Amino acid sequence: MFMKHLLLMFGGFTVVMGVVFLLLPVPVGLPTMAAGLSIVFRTAPRSKRFVIALFKKTRQSWRFWRWLRSFKRRLAKKNRRDATFPDQR
Repeated sequence: MFMKHLLLMFGGFTVVMGVVFLLLPVPVGLPTMAAGLSIVFRTAPRSKRFVIALFKKTRQSWRFWRWLRSFKRRLAKKNRRDATFPDQR
């Protein structure tokens, strides 16, 4: 339980730092926010459900969410296939 709270705090801190970096002229704000959100979503499923509910509000955002999930699955499938059947030269 302590580890879960520690990860939530670290993920939230990373998201806040990503917002700060987004305002600065360095190109690390968006990746930092994405990393923080992934930590928060993996640690707290309730927050993930909340964001999914927000995406379901409009058709365009829901379509984008579905596209993002399918892209992630296609990428994972491609990487898994490459690891399973390496090129034999």
